[in-house]
Amino acid sequence: MKNTILKLTIADEYFIGLRKDDRSGQWRWVSNKTTSQENLHWAAREPNGDGYCATMYKNYLRNYGKYNDLSCTTPQSFGYICEYPVLGCNQEGKS
Repeated sequence: MKNTILKLTIADEYFIGLRKDDRSGQWRWVSNKTTSQENLHWAAREPNGDGYCATMYKNYLRNYGKYNDLSCTTPQSFGYICEYPVLGCNQEGKS
């Protein structure tokens, strides 16, 4: 994903589909897939409690590819990187 973000020109940071669960306080992908909390690539002093949505920096203070927590409801000027299933991928016996 870090290589993809370098080619994007809409914003300086991009929502990557990572949200903090209200109940458990754990960060999860919007697909509801869990993630190892210690393997999240937070920028220095992040997450700092600004919000429940994670964005990836394009190059803020040399934090290329690192995460920032922001409000999910306040209008932001960040872009979006989305992942979606492709028919035929990840199915047994198909490539």
